[in-house]
Amino acid sequence: MPKLPTRVSRIDPVSAVLSLVAVLAIVLTLQQGPRLGWPIWLFGGLALGMVGLVVFIWLQRRAQRHGQDALVPLKLFRIRNFRWGAISVSTLGFAVYSMNLPIMLYLQLGAGLSAQMAGLLILPQAIVSVVTAPILGRLTDRLPPGRISTCGFGAMMASMALFAILMSTEVPLGWLLIPLVLQGAANAMSWSANSAISMRGLPADLVGAGSGVYNTARQVGAVIGAAALGAVMQIGLQYTGFSQAMGLSLVLHVLVLGLGFLAVSRFRPERDDPAAGNW
Repeated sequence: MPKLPTRVSRIDPVSAVLSLVAVLAIVLTLQQGPRLGWPIWLFGGLALGMVGLVVFIWLQRRAQRHGQDALVPLKLFRIRNFRWGAISVSTLGFAVYSMNLPIMLYLQLGAGLSAQMAGLLILPQAIVSVVTAPILGRLTDRLPPGRISTCGFGAMMASMALFAILMSTEVPLGWLLIPLVLQGAANAMSWSANSAISMRGLPADLVGAGSGVYNTARQVGAVIGAAALGAVMQIGLQYTGFSQAMGLSLVLHVLVLGLGFLAVSRFRPERDDPAAGNW
């Protein structure tokens, strides 16, 4: 059989380095700012990261214009559902991957539970998520795009707000089961529905790149979320008590998830997106 020609993908190493520098500078600023007292030079590092991000986007556009392989094909973001899905999953990563840090610190240092008891207390969250995820996953394909995701983001914002209120007021621990169960259901509604809607409209030649960009958006959101939450917790400890600082730190997640809620509310059926499938 004749050997099919293969195309070797070559990625500009400068783009990869710039993406690392941009994320590192932003995370470093958020992590070290409260400890160092926000010196001027630290904001210079943040500015460097922002400039690196702008240059990175410019390099991706230039690569596409010259027919070269882009690390992040920007034409992905012309596809409506993928564009909003990448934004919303970054807010999910921002909130979900770091939310357990203040909760566990509150349970152990604020409420005096052992590590084992604190872990058992948050177990209902995982149980609810595992039980409801298959059911909600099937509903995703039957309902209009974004219906499940919008409910999920709304429930997640509500659970974070409840955590902030209940932890700050130091109510009996049994009350925390309400936001824990709500958070488990929200996880089941948000993750799978968001990825299914974001990826299903991609043309075949962009599926691989789209998967990589989607997961990178999630991971970058998680890294920045952990750094931002740590900064907010440190600032809170300077002005309030321990329980109040842990609870109020989750208000940041409510605000960020609000952006995700707005993004998933803009999901539309693929037939309404002229960009999907036309590459």
